[in-house]
Amino acid sequence: MKPGIALLSGALMWCAFSPLNIWPLAWVAPGILMWLIAHSKRARSAMLYAALHAAALYGIGVEWMRAIDDGPYIGLVILETILFGIFGLITGAVLPKVGNRYRPLMFAAAWVCFEWARSTGTYAFPWFLTSTVFSHPMALPWLQAAEVMGAWGVSASAVFISGCLVHTAMTRRFKPAILAVGLITAQGILGLFSIASWSTRTLDSDYPGRTFGLLVQGNEDRGMDRGSALQQYADITATRIRELNKEYSGGVDPASPETNPAATPNPRVVDFVLWPEGTVPITQSDLPVFASLSKAWNTTLITGLGEHRQSGDVGNVIRAFDPDGHIGDAYAKRQLVPFGEFFPLRQYLDPLFERYGVNYPNYTPGQRIGVVSAGGVKLGLGIC
Repeated sequence: MKPGIALLSGALMWCAFSPLNIWPLAWVAPGILMWLIAHSKRARSAMLYAALHAAALYGIGVEWMRAIDDGPYIGLVILETILFGIFGLITGAVLPKVGNRYRPLMFAAAWVCFEWARSTGTYAFPWFLTSTVFSHPMALPWLQAAEVMGAWGVSASAVFISGCLVHTAMTRRFKPAILAVGLITAQGILGLFSIASWSTRTLDSDYPGRTFGLLVQGNEDRGMDRGSALQQYADITATRIRELNKEYSGGVDPASPETNPAATPNPRVVDFVLWPEGTVPITQSDLPVFASLSKAWNTTLITGLGEHRQSGDVGNVIRAFDPDGHIGDAYAKRQLVPFGEFFPLRQYLDPLFERYGVNYPNYTPGQRIGVVSAGGVKLGLGIC
């Protein structure tokens, strides 16, 4: 019975995230796990419940990794299950000894410490952090409270609230529920005040002018060859740039030979174009092609690529191409995904990895924060 409830708690936690976005479940699911751990007779039982919670959460939540291969998917799920199991073992040794009224607070503190630990270091995979549940538009007030509470404060609040609500459901004592509802209300009001304060600010008071960016969203079509994919997204981008040029130049298309034969394709209406990671499958040999595109569009082009370096290293990189066709700065991803972008202990386990179809090299992590210039401002770069 209890192992099934542990699996259910993990599945409910997954439902709180995208794509289902039933975000209020973040005020329920952690509390179910807290109750199971607090009423475990042995720390080993608590370890099992936490591991099953993770197995359901990550087993469903990272199923997309099977598009890479089953091996990375299984490896990552096992890694996170082990980490949650350790969390359950530690909290299972302490939480049952804590009085009922203090358990939600103690569990929330332990949960946040664990979230910080599992999002730090070489083997970090900072997915499914509790605070990110509230990135849904309907939950914006509770997320915006992070301006005061910080992201870890938002996580702690959600877990504490869930502990209080589950405690009330199991004991029929309503004081914890009243406290939870009060905290939900107070955090929401705090977030609304923060949103209201932002709405009174203007960009012009903080920045000398505006920067216009064009996002061309898309994902790699594995059935399409690289040349076709590149042509498709180049055509989409060029068309959109021409539309924006026309829209922001009084209805006249400055790139049209009939109206302005001497005009460049883009008189810098668009300051930068962003192609997200995986939009087009490109490598370092394609750099001159992208440099020519940025020059033709007279804008900064920012896109991701797998960069094979002369040293033999491979990096997951975002690179900027300047309006003059110069190949600009790059950011190499610093926090790589275990079993997705690198395989732990590969020097010892390579035969095992190869058996499951892992025949590509580990990515090499970057060493610095990614910042590029576009449209007169500095842009910070990040890679999923």
